[in-house]
Amino acid sequence: MTGGVAPPTVLHAHAMTPPPDTAAGDPATGGRTAAVAPARALGLLFATGLTLGALVPLGRIAAGAGVPAVGYMFWFALGGGAVSLAVALARGTPPPADRRHLGYYLVAGAISLALPHSLLVVVLPHIGAGLGGMLYTLPPSITYALALAIGLERPRALRLAGLALGLAGAVVLVGPRGTLPDPAMAGWLLLALGVPLSLAVANIYRTVAWPGETGPLPLATGMLLAAATILFAVMAATGSFYGPLPVRHAGDVAVLVQAVLAGPGYMLFFRLQQVAGPVYLSQFGYVMTAMGVATGALVFGEIFTIWMWLALAAMAAGLALVNRQQR
Repeated sequence: MTGGVAPPTVLHAHAMTPPPDTAAGDPATGGRTAAVAPARALGLLFATGLTLGALVPLGRIAAGAGVPAVGYMFWFALGGGAVSLAVALARGTPPPADRRHLGYYLVAGAISLALPHSLLVVVLPHIGAGLGGMLYTLPPSITYALALAIGLERPRALRLAGLALGLAGAVVLVGPRGTLPDPAMAGWLLLALGVPLSLAVANIYRTVAWPGETGPLPLATGMLLAAATILFAVMAATGSFYGPLPVRHAGDVAVLVQAVLAGPGYMLFFRLQQVAGPVYLSQFGYVMTAMGVATGALVFGEIFTIWMWLALAAMAAGLALVNRQQR
């Protein structure tokens, strides 16, 4: 295949783009997709998960300091979009600005970034960084369920088992009153499930609406900038403008750090997908979850019950089954 990018055929967790073109020298994807050493792919996986996973602890710090969720995510998207745009312009692949692409950017930016991550920042002070990280284990199972519902996937025993495990983990988290350290968390956890649901719907949308002739870097750039535009409009409509400069407290520092990390994080994300494919890429949610749990316990002193650890184990096992590569 030469010129352009093949439409996606595989759904995965929180993926920003479909599989890149395998053609040699495609400028839209930054080069040729080639096999890499397992150690290098694993390094990219951890780098991606750790960089983007900073959203969980940094988001909690910002929310705890009173930073509004919309303002936090505006700077997240704007920072990532600015870095991605600089790279795209340097490579000669700016995001197309025709009506089709603009519509794609707006919808993908809303349901992939603006809605789910703003919601995450809202609920983090109530559920903690550990449980916030666990949310990223659910999109693969929900995505697969939606794909089955609309006929994009055929039922497969292993993936159905994974879906059941993932949903069982979610039920354990929000179900029995003895599951959580504080039963008052249950309502916030139910609201928090909107995060993986939005990400899963975004996976489906990006798959069926992907403009096949455009590379992942321009589309990712357009999506990030569109998300920033949406969030700016929300700030204007609600009169809740927020700026992290001059720095006043730890929340402002968290916002600035996240704005800087967002660009490299998504660039690592795209590179990982290019060299390892979407199934391998989807495992970065494991790293984000582990980071959320670790920072929750070590930095914020969060307490986890045995039921929560069992729920995490069930969701992790479900994720592994859902994403087991079909040969």
